Amino acid sequence: MKKFLKISIPLVIITATAIMIYIIFANPPQMKKEITKVSKIQVEVKNLNKEKFQVFLDSYGTAQASTKTTLTSQVSGKIIFINENFKNGGYFKKGDLLVQIEDEDYKADVKIANAQLILAKQTLLEEQAKAKQAKEDWKKFNIDEKPDDLVLRVPQLQSAIATVEAKEADLQKAKLNLNRTKILAPYDGRVIEKSISIAQVISNNAQIGTIFSNDNIEVRLPIKNKDLNLIDINLGAKVEFISQLSNKIYEGKIVRSESTIDENTKQLYLIAQIDENISNLKIGEYLKAKIEAKKLENVIIIPNETIYQSSYVYVQKDGILEKRVIEISWQNDEYAVISNGLKENDNLILTTLGSVKSGTKVEIINKENKGQKQ
Repeated sequence: MKKFLKISIPLVIITATAIMIYIIFANPPQMKKEITKVSKIQVEVKNLNKEKFQVFLDSYGTAQASTKTTLTSQVSGKIIFINENFKNGGYFKKGDLLVQIEDEDYKADVKIANAQLILAKQTLLEEQAKAKQAKEDWKKFNIDEKPDDLVLRVPQLQSAIATVEAKEADLQKAKLNLNRTKILAPYDGRVIEKSISIAQVISNNAQIGTIFSNDNIEVRLPIKNKDLNLIDINLGAKVEFISQLSNKIYEGKIVRSESTIDENTKQLYLIAQIDENISNLKIGEYLKAKIEAKKLENVIIIPNETIYQSSYVYVQKDGILEKRVIEISWQNDEYAVISNGLKENDNLILTTLGSVKSGTKVEIINKENKGQKQ
């Protein structure tokens, strides 16, 4: 029995192993094949059309007075009056008395000049009478010779006339100096700086202060050379200014351009003028400017965010993404005018993409038709 078990057990094991090997080879494992569906990129597009586009050029500058005057005294003396508005930032009207210099000496000069003129006129009358008498006396003698100028007192008469003219000039000058003791405002404006104080004794040509006219303000605006062909200076282009100090908006216009290119910036500067609502503008105030330039016709405009590396965009054509190299003729902070690379009826992809290969399948889902395939 034991001998039988020793022989039969190995045979059973060998037989079972053989059966298992047969089953394994007869039924090999099968790979389940699955077809992976390639997903499409969902994008929003804009169908491009040629359109009109109003160009606005961005610039900047500071408010400057178009008329600025340094007031100086034309006579010397002690200051006895200063207008309460004649101080830094003060307003004044044309003809307002700003400063009064003591005028007693100048009034006296007028009286002296007037008295001297009266005396000179009296002397002239006497010389005229003497000249007339000399002529009559010459006729009485019935002398055939023509009398010379000395006999007729011509030099004396001419001297008296010259003296009268000189005294008239002295009187005119004295009156002028008297008037110059009053420093009047030459126009409506404001004070930039006052340089004097009450009771101060000033000399001739001493600086009184600096003022400017508030009729208008000028702003010097740099323009990029490539943008010069987009603006017609002679048409007085409109300009919108925004104050960086107060955020107030001011309307102006281009009135002229400078005659030379700036040596430092190598740019041309345009001069804009603000005529209205400038009472709150301060000289030197920084202003951002938006200049209304030409209106472009039949151009393709695209948003800047659709442009990659400033050189290419993506378009959709027949459900396939296509990379397009473009040329930009003009660009601001928001939009670009395309001169080459895009045409009418192209579907510009608006959705921001990374680096995507041409040929990638796309599905158009626009915001206004979200969820609908196009």
